[in-house]
Amino acid sequence: MKYKKELIIFSVFLLIFILDTLCVCFIPNLSNYELKINLFIQNILSNVPLSVPTFITDFGHGVPMDYLVLAIIILFLFFKNYKSLIVFFAALQLSEWIYSSIKIVIERPRPPVEYRLIEIGNYSFPSGHSTSSMVLYGLLIYFTWKYIKNQRAKITMTAILAILIVTIGFTRLWLCVHFLTDVIGGFSLGICIISILAVIDRQLTEKTQTIIRTQKFEEKETIKNS
Repeated sequence: MKYKKELIIFSVFLLIFILDTLCVCFIPNLSNYELKINLFIQNILSNVPLSVPTFITDFGHGVPMDYLVLAIIILFLFFKNYKSLIVFFAALQLSEWIYSSIKIVIERPRPPVEYRLIEIGNYSFPSGHSTSSMVLYGLLIYFTWKYIKNQRAKITMTAILAILIVTIGFTRLWLCVHFLTDVIGGFSLGICIISILAVIDRQLTEKTQTIIRTQKFEEKETIKNS
């Protein structure tokens, strides 16, 4: 089956997202139990300056992330890789629209204000930072394996980006602006979006290669007949 791997990944993480959503919607007092996880994290990291988690969390949806996105766009334009640029831009826009819409539908309140380390509005589920970081850095992992030839560089980049994704999700719990199920929901939703865009990217690549092969064949035929 074509795109079997992407289909399996999409199906598995869609199931995780659905189950996570059902837990959020139908398990009584789930937020109270999950709040204990947030408070435990805050307790063991109480001596760490607040600037540390706030700096890291901004790589999920803040100024550092904006600069990184701009740099990636410029890089794609420099190499005239318009196909990947379209996929990249579409993924970011699609993810924000999807998680924002789900927030409005679910309307899950955030953890209590008195426990939050930063001020933030909007609803809690799913975590927008977790979704955005998974989509952005997950796509970078995908493009790393697609374009970079050096195996060691691939593994190193993948490890760094994977750690960054997990750390951003962790800071959302640390700052007590999300519950654990919010972060899990954001991560699983992000992987679903990446799976869809990976298929689209592969289809665009295959079509482009077909067009190039056709053009080369026609050029050869033209030379033969001239």
